[in-house]
Order: sequence, then C-alpha cells, then structure tokens
Amino acid sequence: MAQLILPPLVVPALVRTGSLSVNNTYSNPSSVWNGSAFSFSVILDVTPITNSSEDTTPTAYEYNGLDFEVGMWIGFPDGTTYKITSIASATSIQVNCVIEDSDLFNLLNNTAGDGNNYPQVNTNGLVFKIANDGLPIITTTTQLTYFIGNLSQWLNDIHDRFRFRNYLTDFFAINPNSTLYSGFAEGDFVKINSSSVFIKVTTNNQSDILSIAGIVTSVDTPTTGNLRVRPVGRIVSGLPTLPGSIGDVLYFDPTQPNNLSVTAPSTGVALPVYIKIDSTTAILLPKAISSGGTGTSGTSGSSNGTAGTSGLSGSSGLSGSSGSSGSSGTAGTSGTSGSSNGTAGTSGSSGTAGSSGTAGSSGTAGSSGTSGSSNGTAGTSGSSGSSGSSGSSGSSGTAGTSGVTFKGTSGSIIILNPNTYYVVARYYNTITPAQSSIWQGEYPAGTSGMTQNLTIPILPTVSDASTDGDFIITSGVNEGIIYSNDAGVTWAYNDVYSSITYASVASSYSGQYSYALSAIQASNIYRVIKSVNFGGSFTAVTFFDSGPDGIPNFVAVSGDGSYWLTATGNLANTCGGGKIFVNSGLVLNVSSTYQWITGAVSYYGQYIMVGGRSCNPYYGTLLVSSNYGTNGSWAPTRVDLAAYGIYSSQFYLTAMSGNGEYMMAVYTGTLSASLVYGLFISSDNGLTFSQIANPVSSSAVIDAIAISDDGDLWMLSSGPSIYYSIDYGSSWYIYFTETTIPSPGSGLFTSLSV
Repeated sequence: MAQLILPPLVVPALVRTGSLSVNNTYSNPSSVWNGSAFSFSVILDVTPITNSSEDTTPTAYEYNGLDFEVGMWIGFPDGTTYKITSIASATSIQVNCVIEDSDLFNLLNNTAGDGNNYPQVNTNGLVFKIANDGLPIITTTTQLTYFIGNLSQWLNDIHDRFRFRNYLTDFFAINPNSTLYSGFAEGDFVKINSSSVFIKVTTNNQSDILSIAGIVTSVDTPTTGNLRVRPVGRIVSGLPTLPGSIGDVLYFDPTQPNNLSVTAPSTGVALPVYIKIDSTTAILLPKAISSGGTGTSGTSGSSNGTAGTSGLSGSSGLSGSSGSSGSSGTAGTSGTSGSSNGTAGTSGSSGTAGSSGTAGSSGTAGSSGTSGSSNGTAGTSGSSGSSGSSGSSGSSGTAGTSGVTFKGTSGSIIILNPNTYYVVARYYNTITPAQSSIWQGEYPAGTSGMTQNLTIPILPTVSDASTDGDFIITSGVNEGIIYSNDAGVTWAYNDVYSSITYASVASSYSGQYSYALSAIQASNIYRVIKSVNFGGSFTAVTFFDSGPDGIPNFVAVSGDGSYWLTATGNLANTCGGGKIFVNSGLVLNVSSTYQWITGAVSYYGQYIMVGGRSCNPYYGTLLVSSNYGTNGSWAPTRVDLAAYGIYSSQFYLTAMSGNGEYMMAVYTGTLSASLVYGLFISSDNGLTFSQIANPVSSSAVIDAIAISDDGDLWMLSSGPSIYYSIDYGSSWYIYFTETTIPSPGSGLFTSLSV
C-alpha cells in the first residue's frame, strides 16, 4: 500500500523560568573551567506544531512534547545548542529533561570570556533532529518566525556548529560520555566488541580487518577517557531489526530475513554490508567483495617432470579506508622443480593477482551556510488570525450582546485568497418564538450577498468557522456540538458531552483544531473540550471551578491551533475573576481588581489581547501580551477608559489580524450620562491604540467584529446589518442587511467569521 513520508520534527520550546538547575559539572582539575556546568535539568514548555500528516504519532497532524526523544537537540537564538540526554516525563506541552552542553562547545564559544553556558530562559528555541549526515534538520522556519524571529544568523550558527564538530561522520561515539578508554591515540584503528566498546585492532588477519569500524580522531576530549572515532562508512539508523551481536559484520544473503546474515555465504561472492552498532543502527560499509583464498603452491615435479599445478588466484584486496585503494592479492607460489634425475618440472604458474580494492569515495561536500542578508531578512506576511470566541454579556445595565466568534478574536475572518473572503455569521431573530440561523457569503459580495443556511438542524447560539469556510462549528441550548465539514451542506452531531450548552466555540484557521467552552455544569464547573480532527471527536482539556477561578467568559484559539486562551470574570455587576489562562496554564492573576470578558490570539499565538473592566469603579481595560501570554508580559495596561471619562464601562469584543499587527476592540459605557459604544484600534501589534467613532452611531450596539488574516478587511455588525472597512477602520460601508425580519421582532448578527 502506498504511504507518505513523515514531515521533519521541528518544535518550539522554551526553558521555564525557575526550572533550570545544574545537573552535573565538568571535572578536570587542570582546566580553568573545572567545576563549570556541563548539563542542566530543565522543564521545557512546548508549543505543539501542526502539520498535515495523518501518520504522525502519538498525535495525528501534530508534533509536540510527546515526540521528543533522547538524542534530539534544542537550539536557542543566541546560537547555543544542547543535546537532550534524558527525559524524566513528558506531556504534549511540557517535557522534564536533562540537556547537555556537549564538548562544552557553548562554554568555549562564549565571546564574553566568562564561560557562561547556561541556556536561555523563557526564550523560544527549536527542538530538532540530526540527519544521517550529522547535520541538523531545521525546516519550516518561515512559518515559525513568530517564535524565533527573523534573525536567521542563529540558524547558521547551529548549522555550522555541527559542521565543525560532526558527531556522525568525524567524531562518533557509541556512548559519548564514557570514560573507559585509555592507551588510545589518534589514528588508531578500532572495532566494536559485543559490549558496545571500541577496542584497538592490532593484527591484520582477515577477521580483524573486516571488523574495523573506524579510526580514532579524538582522545580525552573533553574528559579523560573519552574517545571519538571517524567511522569507515556512513552511520545509518532506523533499519529493520539486525541479526547477530553488536560489532558483527553482516553479509548480504538473499536467503535470510532482511537479506542479512552474520556468516559469509559458503558459495558465490561474499559482500559485507554493515557493522552492527545496535538492533537498528549500523555502519554502512563501502562496497567490497571477498573472493577465494590465496592459491596453494604447485605440486613438486616428479622424477618424470610432471608440471606443477598453477596456484589459485589470491583474494581481492579490501576496500581502502578514506579513499585508499586495497592491496593486491598474494601471488600463488611457483611449483617445485623436478628432481635432478627427471625432466625438470614446469614451474607452477603464479597465482592470479588480487584485484585492487575499490577506492573509497570522497566525503560529500558540506553545504554552504546560508548567507546573511545585508539589510536583514524581509518579514514574512502574517498568517490568518485565529478564531475567537463569543464575548460575555455587557454589564452596568447594558443589554448583554451575544458573543462573537472570530478569526482574530471576536470575529472570524475566513480568507480564501488575497482578494476573496468567506463570511460566516450567526443571525438571531427576536420574534416569538425566537429564531437563530447560520448565514454565509463572500467579500466582495456576490449577487445574493449573504444567504441563510437552511440545512442546520438546531438553533445555533454560537459559531465559528475555518478560513476556507468548509468547517463550521456551532452549538445550541442543550445541543452539544454540531459541525459541518462541507461549508454547511451537511451537519453532524458530536455526542461527547452532548446534552449541554456551549457558551463559546473557536476554530483554528484550517478547522483541524477547535475548542468549546461549556456553560455552567454541576458543582459550578465550566469545561473546555478540544478536537484535533475537524470536529470528529472531542476530549476534555481542563475545567474551571467558578468558586476560586471565576466564570470563564470565552475561548479563543490561535490560527495554527497551538495556543488557546480563556479568562475569567464574575457575573454581571459583580467584579472579580481576573485570571488569564493560556493552554490551561495560569499566566496572570488579578482576581480582586479586574474582570475579563473577551480575548483574541494571533496566528502563532505570539500576540494575545484580553479586554474587560476594572473592579468598582468600573472602567474598561485592555491588555496585550507580545510574548505568548507568558507571565510578566502583560503590563502596562494598553487602554484604560478612566482616562477617557467613560465610566461604568467595559471592553466586550476583540479581534486581530493573523500576524497581530492590526487589533480592534469594542467598548460600552456611560459618557455625559449617555450610554455609548465605540472602538479602539491598533496598527503596531498593540503597542499603541487610538479611539475611533462608532461607524453606525455612538448609541448603536456593536454586536460582532472581525479582522481578516491579512488585516485588509475589517467587519462589524450592528443589528441586522454588517459593515466593512478596507482602510483599517477609517471608513465603513454597508456590506449586507437582512430585511426579511417578520414583524413584530428585530434581528441582529451576533457572530462573524471572515
């Protein structure tokens, strides 16, 4: 059956603040660095990275902390690299492990001269593998610039670190930290014994010659008793289970499993293929063929002068290491001449000369390092913003609006291409009995504008969608989760936690990852569930107890699905809550002074915005983190409506573009004794915000907002109308108005996905 390759593993991770400790130190009394740190115990906070492979395990379509293995490496933006030497425990988002400054390379390359080789803390690096040529595999860096920045020179540092000290082609060790070796010198030839230890080859018999695994290239570095070897062939791993013992020469034998045998075939040509290192790793030998043994001398001539037989041909020379040709075979001995009384015996013919060994191929030239650009690498265009969740009902007497789902935050922008956007909205009609439906359209608007989806089997209360509009997730009162993977043509129920109401839902840009936040359950519990397979199944991620935590008001997810956000606040007109959670972890706790109502996440999760209000007196408050929501990255407050004289106020809707450059937040409050609604916008990743007027009117309720991934299309809804802006909020125009509202009654679009 046909199968696809697995994508390379490259996963962002950082050393958690407070988790770093020295595991062991360098022992060399004659060195100035005696006692310096050699390895470190750390907790790595991991950012799962999505891919498009259904074959990745243990998690399909994702690499995360559960994929980390001993022998992988982590590199940081200061150019340092560390080898993972042991793993104590691992989850998808956290790995407790030991990392090593191999060869004290980081210490010795510290340009400050102080030997500081401690890994960077709270700074994203990349976990990667080493290829069979000994060089690092670091791909998709363009897509990971939100984690590692645009300073590509540190990737060059990592690459050239392994060109300088290549642990597979020139400085190989089965156990790099073994101190067993003494009496070795550079240039010694070694083989591997059954205990995985190198031993010196001191004879030239055929068995020893065939078993030579490499040539010593380094002794007592960095520690007395260390040994490094240049293998005679390429190290290959991931092989089918190999026969024999460690150190055995394995021959080609088509009659044996996997075509390998520890015994040379008794007939035909003997082709040594591997020297076994472990059950799935070996040294691949250069092609060399063994033929017959050395010819025997001819039989001595009889008195009648019988000619001696010719000697057999000598065996061909072994292939020379490092490109040297093999020695020729030994010539057969000439026949003994006949006795003096007989006719002289014919001399035995000389043995056929053994063919010279195949010359070793020259080493593959290392690829040149990436040239640094003189003006800095151009920034990549931002990816789509993530789906946001619904905002909470407004307080201070303002009628609570339904929450907004969104691709930046409180609106979901679904981008089809740079000029076409899909719009998915939830429409609520207040006639009796109340009605609710999903509407779909495109921007620029088609001839029909928005059209109502007539196939959805429930009255949706929340919704969100993928950027291509194919995946739609929604929920209704006591309906659980219902979703579509064909742009709303057909719908399916997900029966996990099915008989409950979900107050907020959020979709990643592809729809592969989606989250839902439940309404209150038994024992005052609120539950967050997650799907990694386009709504096909959900599992519980975490839960919140409204007693100590407050009431979670929304759930939002980054565009790539690697980060999800929620925050808490208490009931309307009651302050408190004030906790912000990223990937279930508490990153900010201001429970006695703030209440959080809405939030938004950029595509890769670097930029996170939350909005709400301060406790009595109630003033709208807006916070932004530019470092993945990590603790300490939330100050100072970006917007405080107290400075604008808008009291009894709150921010209740937020949205941002995929790269976080453009942000929009909606507030309500009292100004000059009048209830008002307005907006604040940012075009510098949330560093500064400016106030803009409500494009409908200062008294018009804004029900939903959204910003496209590229930031070029902004949308908001007010009542039955949807408005758009293509100049970053400066000018607004009517996109669509629903005019078929039965009377009496009124309608409003309460969520947007664009």
